[in-house]
Amino acid sequence: MEYNYLIVDASYFLRRNFMVVQHMVNFNYSALIDSFLNSIFKLRREHCPSGELILLFDKTPYICSERIKQYKKDREYITQTDVDKIKEELEKETDEVKKKELAEKVAQLEQRVKVEAVYMHAKSSLAKCLKGTLFNAIQVQGYEADNLAYLLSKMIPDGKRALLASVDSDWIYFVNNKVDYLRVRSKGRRDMYTTSKAFPELEESKQLGISLHNLGILKEIYYGGHNNVPGYCNLEGELLEFPDFAKLIYSQQNFSDSSTLTEYRNYYEALDIDTADNTEILKILEDTIKDDLKYDRDDKVKSYFEFLKLKPSHFDNYKTLRNRLTLDNIMEDFLI
Repeated sequence: MEYNYLIVDASYFLRRNFMVVQHMVNFNYSALIDSFLNSIFKLRREHCPSGELILLFDKTPYICSERIKQYKKDREYITQTDVDKIKEELEKETDEVKKKELAEKVAQLEQRVKVEAVYMHAKSSLAKCLKGTLFNAIQVQGYEADNLAYLLSKMIPDGKRALLASVDSDWIYFVNNKVDYLRVRSKGRRDMYTTSKAFPELEESKQLGISLHNLGILKEIYYGGHNNVPGYCNLEGELLEFPDFAKLIYSQQNFSDSSTLTEYRNYYEALDIDTADNTEILKILEDTIKDDLKYDRDDKVKSYFEFLKLKPSHFDNYKTLRNRLTLDNIMEDFLI
């Protein structure tokens, strides 16, 4: 299958490469970027050698976090401020055993903050500095890569096809007649989802008369998921089976006699990115996939690539670039 676009969950691939290379002796953001680009271009060579490469990045705070208080609140984030508070405890502590424990904790957390800063630096560099040079990158505050992938999946022009790539099971729900999904699993396993070949979620959406995208949201609020939204099926008392729950929430029925169903209808609408004001992001996405796409390069970067006579977003040219200058040199010149 030939694809015109390869749309990648860049936040996931960057994190995966981060987990691999963070223990290297010479670990730094350029090593992480180098590892990330190798993975991305390998993916491109294997699945979309002649198509447009589009990388999607998350950017907090998310729209869903503003709509649902507990959204992703179960995830632990350590900052230097957190470390400084423990340092203050350490300075006040008089018990030698506790002091030793706190000192070890401070050392571990400082290393964690330092390493995480490298990840964030690399993410910012990819989304800004190299955007429009080796690939096209999209990062807009409030939107997760999932949101961007779904919105893009609805905008693929007639006569063209796109391939999504991620590990996230949620991306299954973005498949349509123009868009396939490559789920990259552990140990090299890769699963392909396409409307030309039945898969359980697709069949279920047809049976219920609900779009794949809406089915994904309904399953998240019914069963609960990795975003910390409370699952309806975990509540106490007599509960609806999923098909009945899905049809009720999906309908426009008034739930004035049920505060629980009203609450879950609110969750459903809060998770549906179609209900947000997407005017700005839709224009960005439209410009990204239009036929006469022109890369939005910084003048210096544009001149640099023209001088080297490199064609953007081709792996062989990327290797040529790496052979002439190290990535560190490039980032020092063009870091925004």
